[in-house]
Order: sequence, then C-alpha cells, then structure tokens
Amino acid sequence: MLENDVKVADKSFLSALQLGERRYEVRRLEPDSLGDVITLQEYVLDHLTDKDLFLGRPHHILAQCLGECGVAVGAYFAGELIAFRMIYYPGECNQGEYAGLPVAVWEHVAHVEVEAVHPQHRGNALQRRLAAPLLAAAGDLRGKRYLCSVVSPQNYPSIKDKLLLGLPVVRLLELPGNHWRYIFCRDRWNPAAFDSAAAVVVAAGDRQRQQELLAQGYQGFQIEKSGDTSVIRFGVPR
Repeated sequence: MLENDVKVADKSFLSALQLGERRYEVRRLEPDSLGDVITLQEYVLDHLTDKDLFLGRPHHILAQCLGECGVAVGAYFAGELIAFRMIYYPGECNQGEYAGLPVAVWEHVAHVEVEAVHPQHRGNALQRRLAAPLLAAAGDLRGKRYLCSVVSPQNYPSIKDKLLLGLPVVRLLELPGNHWRYIFCRDRWNPAAFDSAAAVVVAAGDRQRQQELLAQGYQGFQIEKSGDTSVIRFGVPR
C-alpha cells in the first residue's frame, strides 16, 4: 500500500521551484485534490478586499477540471496546496459565446479557466510560473483551436498573465450579476500579431473608449503600469 502511494505521488510530481528560501513542488492535480482546491479557493475569496476581483468557480466545475473535462496543476508548500491553475474543456457556459465566436465552433474552445494563489504566497509570480507546466500537461489541448478566458478589469496580474500567454482582449462585457469582464480569445491556428508602433494607448479605467475600439476591430494586446494607473495598448490584428 505504501509503495503504491509513493508511485502515485511520483507520477503527479512535475517540478520544483526554489524561490528565495521557499521551495515549492508543482504537481498535476487529480480528482482527489478537489478538497484542497475548494479550501484554497474559499480562503482566497474570504480574504479579498474587492469581492468582484475573483468570483471563484462552482465546485462541480472545479471537479470537472480535475477530471476528464480539464487539466489542472498546483503548487505545494510544506505539503499544503497554495496555488492552482486549470484548463477546462467546456460542456456548459462556453466562453466562445462571450468572445463572439460562431456557435458552430464552440466545440473547438478550451478555457484558461481559473487560477488562485494563497495571499501569503503572492509576489512570487506563481500564477505565471504555473502556466508552462499547465500547458505542458495539456499537450495539444485535445486539438482545440480557440483558447478563451474571462478576467475582471481590476485584476492586473491576471490580465497581464493572459496577454503574456498570447490571448488578446477581444471584448469588454457586463456579464450576469453586473460583473464587468474582459474576454480574451486566442486562435491557436492563426494567432493575432500586432504593430506596437501603431498602438492606441487607453487608460484601463476608460471603459467607453475601450469598447469603442473593440467595436472597430481593435484588440488589447499589452498592459503596463503608468504611475498609479494602468494603460492598455490596442491594435488591429494582422
């Protein structure tokens, strides 16, 4: 029994991260990790100062991501799950709808679904550091053509993360519950390219101007800090 347990643990182990004095283990998360994932998500939600920043995911979606409908990786510190990232192959709530994709291609959509980092372990870029092992574990993403994601306009780290993954902002929508969200979408077969020299720079808080540009076919491809605010660069995809 002990020998079998060790084999399972070895199979889930992906890599180690040494960040300062802290050593993290990156592991592939399986269905039996659901309790740890829920515990971490609830802790993150309970400690948010802005409750609109991160809404979390229903437990059944988390379970599906850990099972046959997704891929998940997590970072452990001292035996405790302190960060996770998930990809979801949706059977419901397809974000292709939010991205404006035709219904006929929704079956070819995968979600960069959810990330969470324990408050005491932020500042180590764990969300970004888990991206590579997550995508490696996902392989060819089951041949899905489109990668979509939904992020709060106030969540600077997650916005930057999606843009670094090559997912541009394609829409800015008010979703049910009066939650404004950026909609990101990447065509993996024909990824968009942008001319930085021709970019239109817009304050992240200027919702109206961003919506005007998005309606004209522009997409957001870069975000950066400018003093106490953030600006987003928009361009027409080539």
